[in-house]
Amino acid sequence: SSNLCANRRFSMIWLLVWLQMSVGETTSTMSYYHLDTFSKKEDCLRELKKARILVSTPSETMDCIMIDRRQGG
Repeated sequence: SSNLCANRRFSMIWLLVWLQMSVGETTSTMSYYHLDTFSKKEDCLRELKKARILVSTPSETMDCIMIDRRQGG
């Protein structure tokens, strides 16, 4: 059971991303930047707090997104 938890923990990564939604009359687009990658959620959240200064308009946001790197998972 502990090996399963360890394997699951190491198969997950966290991406710190900045996102912006632009809405036009006929189309909407989303811009994004991958700022950094972390092996632990806590590390990503800590950096997210610091990086929030980059958000300057209501159309922008930042978040930590979990990615499961397991094959087929």
